[in-house]
Amino acid sequence: RGLGDVYKRQVLHIQSAHVSTAYIMTFGGQLYKALTLPIGETMITIPQGAYIIRIENQSYKIRF
Repeated sequence: RGLGDVYKRQVLHIQSAHVSTAYIMTFGGQLYKALTLPIGETMITIPQGAYIIRIENQSYKIRF
């Protein structure tokens, strides 16, 4: 991992009122990561790009 890789990563903050699962998908339809969300804030570092975050019945589009 080079120094440039550090600068090409962003921190995603997710606030959850109850335990649930988040699915981070690429716009190409590939699952990047699935994670269990505890109550409160979860922070995850992900590479720059565009993603769809699916939590329960809602989807959110993000771009870093």
